[in-house]
Amino acid sequence: RPGAEAWLAARQLRAVAAARAVPQELKGLLAEDKFVKGRVYALDRGRFGLLSSAVDFALGSAALWLGALPWAWAAGGELATAIGLEGEAWRSVCFVVLWELLEGAVALPFSAYRTFVIEARHGMNTQTAMTFVLDTIKSLLLLLLLAPPLVTLLVRVLRLGGPLMPLYAWGVVASLQVVMMTLYPVLIAPLFNKFAPLQSGSLKQAVEALASKVGFPLARLQVVDGSKRSAHSNAYMYGFWRSKRIVLYDTLLSQLTESEVVAVLAHELGHWKLGHTLKM
Repeated sequence: RPGAEAWLAARQLRAVAAARAVPQELKGLLAEDKFVKGRVYALDRGRFGLLSSAVDFALGSAALWLGALPWAWAAGGELATAIGLEGEAWRSVCFVVLWELLEGAVALPFSAYRTFVIEARHGMNTQTAMTFVLDTIKSLLLLLLLAPPLVTLLVRVLRLGGPLMPLYAWGVVASLQVVMMTLYPVLIAPLFNKFAPLQSGSLKQAVEALASKVGFPLARLQVVDGSKRSAHSNAYMYGFWRSKRIVLYDTLLSQLTESEVVAVLAHELGHWKLGHTLKM
């Protein structure tokens, strides 16, 4: 799979590099200067993405060949004993936390370079060093908070599942994914961003009319301070059954006209209406 993804990324990079002028189909729709800026940005991101993927693959392969996983398992056991935690579950928790810390330490420089060099070079980064550090600390604290109960549950399933253990494990993991998809926007995302209701006005009316037209059960319409970290704009939906929410980035509202924002949402709602998420 990594090889196939790298091949596709390299293929896309070659296509972007070969496109030196606005395609004939987009003449009059896309300004030349915007095309050039977008092309250079895509090349920078693509090349760095290939480099980071290659390094990640090399380090992962080296970890397997050099026995890093058995070492981390042994170190996890020693750590659990040192802090007075006994049993396979706690050893597994310490192993998972230790391994995640190692992977995070390797990924951190790449993340920082992507944010403060690649994105900043093209005017996309709005994140301060302090925000970057705080995000890293919050992620670490969440790992320490969530790893013990989740890993302990999985270890118990593995030990008690018997012949049907794979089926039980699949059911538990699938259930945890649904729970996390439900809780993340409500409990975790607000730790990193501020969410506020979209103010009453013509845009809110237009979005609500669009949602009603396609049968989307909109329960809440929010704006998130995406500009805190990036100049990129986005919109997304989440929620289950009859309680769904739409979140708009504040950058989307500042960069696009009202009709363009509605068009972006129409695209996203089209994915929902046609069931693309379930088909994937």
